[in-house]
Amino acid sequence: MEKVVALSCVFGLGMCFSLLGSISVKLMPRLKIDQGKFGSLISVFMFTCLIVSLIMGVITDSLGYKPVAIFGFVHQALKVQNDSIAVFIEKFLTLSH
Repeated sequence: MEKVVALSCVFGLGMCFSLLGSISVKLMPRLKIDQGKFGSLISVFMFTCLIVSLIMGVITDSLGYKPVAIFGFVHQALKVQNDSIAVFIEKFLTLSH
């Protein structure tokens, strides 16, 4: 099971980098950055992934993978729910004007 979770995480991270690469042409003008700054953005993202991987490795070794996975799933579910509520409120406020 641990190998499946690890493979899924690596796949998800790869998808994040692929998505950023594919939308970079439209994302750079919206962020008002050039290709060099976009490369820096990707580098910061990769460095953050490295640091978080090291920290999560230590936490997972000390607590076990099940509590860490359950916390991650619950946290993500709450975040998705919160984001969808925020989008609903934003659309409602836009329609009311």
